[in-house]
Amino acid sequence: MNSCTLGRSATAAPARRLLNRRAERLHQVLYFGYERTFRSGRLPLGGHGALYERTQEGREEIINAFNAENVISSTVYLNHPGVWIFDADSSYSGQRFLCEPFIEGFQKFNSNSGIVPRADDTGGWPALMQALSHFSYHNTGGRYVLCDLQGGVWPDGGGAVLTDPVILSRDREFGPTDLGSAGISTFFARHTCNKFCQGHWHKPKDQSVYFEANEGTTFM
Repeated sequence: MNSCTLGRSATAAPARRLLNRRAERLHQVLYFGYERTFRSGRLPLGGHGALYERTQEGREEIINAFNAENVISSTVYLNHPGVWIFDADSSYSGQRFLCEPFIEGFQKFNSNSGIVPRADDTGGWPALMQALSHFSYHNTGGRYVLCDLQGGVWPDGGGAVLTDPVILSRDREFGPTDLGSAGISTFFARHTCNKFCQGHWHKPKDQSVYFEANEGTTFM
């Protein structure tokens, strides 16, 4: 059995209402630790670690801007994984990796190819998440789209936490899930505005489909 110890957690305190620390959910970026040694409590500055940190900063900037718009009175949070260290009795002894708490009521709101697994005509959280993706394009001057949104919603509907969303960029700045300009066009080809989308929010001129429909995450 591989056991591990928490080295650092940067999860926003309010988001812990949705998080269960009895079970941690690993996601793909966690395996960076098997390829290189992390400095204590930090990701490596080069390679995948630097890309992850840059992506996380971009995600947070977009989400904070969306919250500042006051589209609704509730808040969207971004889950920040912590750096964990495998214990001495583990076959991965001493190696560091990223780990985040399990999110109760986990659900997928959209994919990076623009698919919405759960259509919502009631104006609830799934609809709000589609508006967040639309807003991200408008707010960044058409440079980025925050999508592949997934996470959990407060039981009382008063907030939500997202984990590991994708950023699409014109120049494919954010790794293999960033589908570039063609991905942005594909996303908007499948996007349907709802009551949370504002009429003045911009959309790309090219709204052609370049990628197959996929409820999961598409990689390049």
